[in-house]
Amino acid sequence: MKKILLTLSMAITMSSAWAAKAINKPITVQQSDGTLITVYLHGDEDFHWYTSADGTILLRNGNDFTPITETPETFFAKAENARRMNVMKREPVTGSSKTLFPHTGSPKALVILAQYQDVAFSLADPKKSFDQYLNKAEGEQEDFGASENLNYGSVRQYFMDMSNGQYSPTFDVVGPVTLPNNMEYYGGTNDNATDEKASQLVIDACELVKNDVDFSQYDSNNDGYVDLVYVIYAGYGQSMGGANNTMWPKSFSVNTSNTYNGKKLYRSGINNELLGNESWPETKQINGIGLFVHEFSHCLGLPDFYASRLTSIYDNQGMEDWSVMDNGTYNMNGYVPAAYTAWEREAFGWCTIETLTEDTQLQIDNIDYGGKAYKFCNDNNKDEYFVIQRFQNRKWNSPMANSKEKMDGLLIYHVDYNSTDFSISSNNVNNTVGHPRMAVVPSDGILTSSYRDIALSTYWEDIKGDLYGAGTKTGKTDFIQSDAIANSKWFTEGTARNIYNTHINDDEAMWLDFGKNLSTDGIDNITANTEGRQGIYSLSGTFLGNSSANLPKGIYIIGGKKFVQK
Repeated sequence: MKKILLTLSMAITMSSAWAAKAINKPITVQQSDGTLITVYLHGDEDFHWYTSADGTILLRNGNDFTPITETPETFFAKAENARRMNVMKREPVTGSSKTLFPHTGSPKALVILAQYQDVAFSLADPKKSFDQYLNKAEGEQEDFGASENLNYGSVRQYFMDMSNGQYSPTFDVVGPVTLPNNMEYYGGTNDNATDEKASQLVIDACELVKNDVDFSQYDSNNDGYVDLVYVIYAGYGQSMGGANNTMWPKSFSVNTSNTYNGKKLYRSGINNELLGNESWPETKQINGIGLFVHEFSHCLGLPDFYASRLTSIYDNQGMEDWSVMDNGTYNMNGYVPAAYTAWEREAFGWCTIETLTEDTQLQIDNIDYGGKAYKFCNDNNKDEYFVIQRFQNRKWNSPMANSKEKMDGLLIYHVDYNSTDFSISSNNVNNTVGHPRMAVVPSDGILTSSYRDIALSTYWEDIKGDLYGAGTKTGKTDFIQSDAIANSKWFTEGTARNIYNTHINDDEAMWLDFGKNLSTDGIDNITANTEGRQGIYSLSGTFLGNSSANLPKGIYIIGGKKFVQK
């Protein structure tokens, strides 16, 4: 995995913007004639579009929506060309060697609060609110009047939790400052952000604080570049249905000859102050930390895990709500973003995914509570593998699928790592239909796309069906590698490896059989989290005492090793 992080580090310098996808919820807008229309927003910064509830493609002009006058095929063909042009315009000068933002220790990043000439901050004390939003190390968020307490924790707390205390970034908040132009100057007016001036927004913000900020303290490796300048702008963002003259949250590179305390700008990010748009919610609320976490994760080196091309926005093509680098950005409207998966944590060296090679009976615990995740690899391609981890809707994953009931099961996702497709320049992780390179293997056979025009309740019910194990929605305890289940088959021909008997016993321990059905075929190996404990345990993990004198015949675990009582 160190190789993967190195490759991501090299790749991220090849292009200059990644962005969050659009929020997947109906948006009600009052048009200029007073009528209300419910629309759905799709896509990301490079190309986005609206549809009505019946799937009709709509063009937006201010708050008015009209159906397209061309065929959908023609519309999307033009859209794909526009998307490619957007990407090409953002390509920086070749040969760049700027590094990623540090992912260990306690590095500092500069965050500037910037309002427009015509749009001011709505928060009573934006610096106080966003300092808490970014930096509060522990405890609940306090409500200062804009629902700040809806955030489960701060950005810093999120990364401390994901890294098990190994990473605690600090964000120096300055401002607010008032930019020299109106919002529309930076946000543009067209449907697809081709006229946005994100770099100019960052440059203008830096010019306004340069006499009060020592930029040299933000160059941790002394390469001559500020590690990160992040701007939180006043008002709404376009990814949540804001008008065309608002800005789309994104991370990107700034190319300018300006220097600040002898340092140049390069890595930057932006996102909005408020949740939602002009029509929702009824009262103005601070934006959830999900968008910041998503964009900041790009600055650390993670790619998007949603399908970003119009030709690939189908079911079974990504991670959906299970990853903050996909639709998990918006879990509970972004106030409780999805926890990093084991793969994302290992990419930064915060955990190690253990490789399974032998048939074994395995106890698997939640990584958020000190447990391990596991993977099994294609014997003909070491970069292709399945990751398995226990999922529970607790802590940062508490709002998953809006479930009021316990969700506790096995999450399986298929990784087919390729350095080119995981690079920023191609942003192509999950853009090949039928061959996503980071995607959930759903227990119910379908990973429903958040791009669908369906009720959120329907989407959430489908998400619940992704987990394996007795007691889950499907009750499916076995994962059998075949092409009958989406994303379950090796892309490179290899030996099939199956999982059987996924269940949770009375003491809440999850167990499964890897490789073969050991519960019926006999025990070859046992992998249990009882190592280091004194005492005797059953194969289901139940503590049986400290003496073997009165044990019936059978197989037990003592000190993490198999013991046969004859």
